[in-house]
Amino acid sequence: MALSTKVRMSVSALVRTVPDGDVTAPSGS
Repeated sequence: MALSTKVRMSVSALVRTVPDGDVTAPSGS
């Protein structure tokens, strides 16, 4: 569970860094 939380935090930070368009539709890319 702790790992999942850490991963979520990392993803959140990444999402905040990258633009909203690239993260909104990763499948589209």
